Amino acid sequence: MYLGQPSGDQLRANREAYDALLADIGRFDWGRDEDYVHDFIDGLGGTHVAYLFECPRCGRQLVRWDAD
Repeated sequence: MYLGQPSGDQLRANREAYDALLADIGRFDWGRDEDYVHDFIDGLGGTHVAYLFECPRCGRQLVRWDAD
């Protein structure tokens, strides 16, 4: 189930969603640079966005992102 486009602050307040985002971007070389990841998350809602989903059966959250 789609829950919206959270900001960086909203993701940081939702540990499960934040961890899901970190796991997703950690697959990329740039996603291992702590400073870049911090800036990326702070910039959500600008040229890149995050999409928050939740499984209707188990409640587990998943985050995907997209960039221009």
